Amino acid sequence: MLQNLTPISPSIYFNYRPCCGENLFVDYDYEFLLPTSSQGQNMVMTGFAYWDSTSVAELQHYAEDRGASEEEIAAITEPTGEVKFKATGVKILIPSEE
Repeated sequence: MLQNLTPISPSIYFNYRPCCGENLFVDYDYEFLLPTSSQGQNMVMTGFAYWDSTSVAELQHYAEDRGASEEEIAAITEPTGEVKFKATGVKILIPSEE
């Protein structure tokens, strides 16, 4: 279980170690959807981690989804290998009212 994930864009990359600037690709089946308003909120996810590569075309697509410029998209020329997370459930943590 991953705790206190914070979406960094309406796409599916999450900042899972804000102190270190590390991002995690989170994949999920469309059995549930995350609201676009969840950006910046902490979450708890259940599922499993796995290693996978991401093609240049996929990376460019994700960059386009998050609003990258044409120059930024064109600069993506190498595939990446990374740890990803397959979410089977997500709970958005709502801050308690003070």
